Amino acid sequence: MEQPTETPMTPDPDAVWGPPADTDAERARWQGAIDAALADGTLELRRSTTPFVLTLTGACPRCGHPMTQTVERDVPRGFDAGGRTGSDGAGRRPVVEVRLNVDCTCPSAHPGRPDGRLGCGWGGPLPVTLRTP
Repeated sequence: MEQPTETPMTPDPDAVWGPPADTDAERARWQGAIDAALADGTLELRRSTTPFVLTLTGACPRCGHPMTQTVERDVPRGFDAGGRTGSDGAGRRPVVEVRLNVDCTCPSAHPGRPDGRLGCGWGGPLPVTLRTP
């Protein structure tokens, strides 16, 4: 079995289109890149005005181009989209983890990208875990 490694991802605006390999190492690399982008603010996960819908927006960790992805999810117990008292009774909304595929959706040109596609090709088979705001 492969051992995941943390190879940092540096945005490359000239990245050739291509999906990542579906390996433990690439899953760990993509999760780390998404986590780092959320931590430094180059990606932002925001609540929508529609309950249980989030928007992930910012720069793709692989190519650096602007991307936006709508995240719809099931209604978890105790979730309070209106900001009122949540299930913890202290006025805070509970943090919910969402597991999904985050795909680059940038409109920028990437060599080798098939017609009708968006993005640099990354995301695809590599699910990541996001924590709701």
